[in-house]
This record gives sequence, structure tokens and C-alpha cells, in this order.
Amino acid sequence: MIQCAIFAIGEELLEGSVTDTNSSYIAKRLTSEGLFPRRVALLPDEKECISSSVETAMRNYPLVITAGGLGPTFDDLTTEAIAQACGVKTALYEEAEKHITERLTRLNVKINKNHLRQAFLPEGSVLFPNPHGTAYGFGAEAYNSIVISLPGVPYEMYAIFNESVIPFLKNRFTLKAPFKVDLRFGDIPESDVDSVIRNMSIPEGIRCIINVSMGEVVVKIRDDGLSGGERFAEKVKKALEYHYLGKDDESPAVIAVKLLKEHGFTLSVAESCTGGLLGGVITSVPGVSELFTGGIISYKNKVKTEQLRISEDTVRRYGAVSEECAVAMAKGVKILLHTDCSIAVTGIAGPDGGTPDKPTGTVYIAVITGESVVCKRFLFSGDRSSVRDRTVKSALVMFAKTLKNL
Repeated sequence: MIQCAIFAIGEELLEGSVTDTNSSYIAKRLTSEGLFPRRVALLPDEKECISSSVETAMRNYPLVITAGGLGPTFDDLTTEAIAQACGVKTALYEEAEKHITERLTRLNVKINKNHLRQAFLPEGSVLFPNPHGTAYGFGAEAYNSIVISLPGVPYEMYAIFNESVIPFLKNRFTLKAPFKVDLRFGDIPESDVDSVIRNMSIPEGIRCIINVSMGEVVVKIRDDGLSGGERFAEKVKKALEYHYLGKDDESPAVIAVKLLKEHGFTLSVAESCTGGLLGGVITSVPGVSELFTGGIISYKNKVKTEQLRISEDTVRRYGAVSEECAVAMAKGVKILLHTDCSIAVTGIAGPDGGTPDKPTGTVYIAVITGESVVCKRFLFSGDRSSVRDRTVKSALVMFAKTLKNL
């Protein structure tokens, strides 16, 4: 098992004004190729801190990757810090200098000495061209290890990493991609999934991770060797077949659209508390246009009664946030837009509007598939945005599960 460390560099990351997405991207790509991150950390724009952290990591791992701090400004200190960690000086690389000059000239940017700082890299470095920016990535060796340093701008880093770094790593190390699968289950508590897997007993050499995300339980199964990861995954899937939705990066929306296609159904939605979010997520899936007819945002009761034909008596007697109203919304939009299926959501996203009987976070989701009508009450925690997001995901999970078990 080839282990490695990842450092994301920048004060903006530590203070929280910018979210570090580079580390998770790098870790995911490395893992998929058979390299295993064992340390991930954020570092400030401080030369000594970067240098000592990188040196320590290189003495413990055969591979270290950094992202950030390669720009032309005074606080970009990663290159000098890595040179210090490797015990070498920086030197001018003509290839990098030419790249910087040509790129800035094309962009009509006046070149100054700060720009050309980016062409001074640790002596003996391997260069990784940057197709989208001025700063080259580079690799410097010491202590029987290599540190690969990449720009912090995500789209620049992605391009260098995929086009240059991954091929370099495959050539440097003997890599074997591990077995990995993420099994997605819906409408089942995490504790129930845990109990089922505990009763199976996880084979030695297999790692099993359970994550929960807004109505969905994801079981991540990893096998770095030949421990039967694929067989174990099939065993888990079979044991929880009724709740199984899909695998890997298939979102609830993608799974729902896939099942709609399999059944040849059309779909419409009626939304209150989500205000169009549900329809937006559904229409983000490529190829959905033939299946998704449209939706009604019935935020006001007047829209519920006039557009969806819900009786005023239903709204008055049970309230807009109720099982009766959610079911009526689903029936109304299904009839109005002439679809085979419909989803309706109504709730109290907050921060105001809650009552003792219906506190903030109360949501009703109704799903109609053909003649089948299902409605469930949810009580979501979190702020307004969280409640709305969880409503959308839970609605799609519920709909996908209903379609799957028709």
C-alpha cells in the first residue's frame, strides 16, 4: 500500500473564507488509482511552517502533494518553502519562463518581475505544464520521496493533475486500483443498515464505511487487495434490496430519472416550501426533457386552490402543511399536467411559522405513481436552507424507492 500526504496551502482556507475543495478532489483521484492518503492538512502561507510540514511528510511517505501558493504575489511562498524542505536552491526554468511570457502577452498583461518569480523552481524539478494559467506544477525529490506542488486555482489544478501528474505517478509507482463501490439506500435509518452489516461480519481486509446524507444512507465498501470486496458488496445489496437505490456517484435525481425511463413514465411536481428547487434538481439531469413535464410553485394558498384545484375546505380544515394538502397537491398537478407520476412537497422551512403541533422543519411529501399514493411526514432539523435541501433530496429518494418497488 503506497501511502501519501496532502497539504492545501493558504490563509484563506484556514480562516474559512474559501472552502478547500482541492484536498478532497486529490484524495479521491489518488485513491481511485491505488494510492492512499493518510494525512490531509491545511497550512498557512508561512515559509517555515510549509517547509517543516513538507519535510516531515516526505520522511514518512513516498509521495506528498501540495496545492496553493505558487502565484506571483508576496504571500505565495510554497516554491521557496519546498526548495528549503528538499535542501536545494531555486533556479530559473526557461520552459516555465517562456510559458509565462507567452501567456501574459496573449492576454495583453504587462509582465513584471513578480510574474517571472513563478519560473524559479527547486533545482532538479520535474515540470508539469499548466494549460490554464501561468504557474507550472513541479515535483521535487528528497529523502526517497517526491513532493508534487500544484496551483491552488481548482480548474488549473484539475487539468495539471489529470493530464500530467496521474500519468507521472503511474510511471513512478506500481499501482493497482482497489475495488471500491458506494451503495446507496433510501428510506431506512442508519442504525438499521449498521445492524444488518454487523450481523454479516465484515471480512478481514475489507473496509466498510457508512455515511448519511439527507435521507440517503451510503455504504462505502473498499478492498485494497483480494479480500472479496465485490462479493461482500453484493451480499450487502441483497440484504437491503428493498431499500437499494443505486451506486457510486448516482444522485437521487439521476436514479429517479433512470427509473422513470425504465418505466416509460412522465413526471410533474408541485412545490410549496422548496419554491422550485425540486424541479431545478430534476432538470439538472441530462436527458430528462422527455420525462419531466413541469411543475407548479404553489407557495400561496391561492395558487393551491386556483391552480391545483385543492378545495378551500381542505386547506382550512387541515392546513397547507398537512398530509391531506400534500396528497391533493400531487393529485392536482398530475391531472393539470397530464403525467403518470407526481411529487408534491409542503412544509415549514423556517425560521418562523412553526407551531407546537407543526414545528419548524415539518414537511409532508406525497408521491403518486399510477394509482399508488404515498405520503410521509418528516421533521427536519437545521436552518431554512438545510430544511429545503433535505426536503428535495428526501422527495427524490422516496420517489425513486417507490418506482423501484412497483
